[in-house]
Amino acid sequence: MRGVRARNGPPENVIAFPDRTAQAQLFPMTRYRHEIGADESRRIQRFLYVVAAGTTAFALILIVAFLTADRWLLLISHESERRFVDRYVTVVKNQFLEPGDPVLQRYVEDLTHRIAAHMQPPRDLNIRVHVVKGPPNAAATLGGHIFVLEGLLRALDSENSLAMVLAHELAHCINRDPLRSVGRGLLLDIALSSAGGGGLAGSQLLMRRYSREQETVADRDALLALNEQYGHVGGAAGLFEALRPSDVETIRGTGSPVRDILSTHPAIDRRIEAIRASAAGNGWPTLETRPYPDEVRKALGAAGPSSKP
Repeated sequence: MRGVRARNGPPENVIAFPDRTAQAQLFPMTRYRHEIGADESRRIQRFLYVVAAGTTAFALILIVAFLTADRWLLLISHESERRFVDRYVTVVKNQFLEPGDPVLQRYVEDLTHRIAAHMQPPRDLNIRVHVVKGPPNAAATLGGHIFVLEGLLRALDSENSLAMVLAHELAHCINRDPLRSVGRGLLLDIALSSAGGGGLAGSQLLMRRYSREQETVADRDALLALNEQYGHVGGAAGLFEALRPSDVETIRGTGSPVRDILSTHPAIDRRIEAIRASAAGNGWPTLETRPYPDEVRKALGAAGPSSKP
């Protein structure tokens, strides 16, 4: 309780000590100084050693798990992956995406499964295609989900070019690239959170893109599937030939909640050359491409705006 100061005296209910000696006699702990003995010093050192060893072991486990993620993540079944991600896909579709034209949905879904037949996906991998409104874009995510934005069909001028993009995303699903990328991001979240940082934002920034090797393999597998479907690889570079650099920057700045197929390929010219070189190296011809079916062209002409307000 705080004392109340009288008019000409000290606060009431407060003990006034004439000097430090009187205070020390009433409160002897004020003169206490703890001295650490040899036994206690050894116990403290052992405790600190245990803490340091545990922290080091935890860091090593995270590093080893991160470096070997490509191996042990594959132990997760496609079914488990699908069950985990389905709820999040539903939220994204309901809150951020607008369904595309039903005609385009049926067409893209059928074309995807025709291409997949040449790529021998695992039997438990359930590929699901979602056509939604938006600028030219396509994305493969966990659980075999592939998002195709209507603007992609408008940007391309042939079924072959669309099939190449779909085959590229299929290859990512078959090779488990989304799982590997997200799995490493989760490990980084743990490490950053343990260090007191904001793990989620950091991992989303660092793990946003596939590696160059993953993209190269996806292109290779897609070209092979395209050649088997049509007997040639005409239209393989159609997306990159159709888009100008300014178009790419505009697409990247739309803030779409799905991964941008262009985000990992900043140099369009090099991408086109790599596709052509791979086709030539494998002896795959480049012939005339196939146009969209009439009903698809009609749906594209009447589909309205390509981006959700």
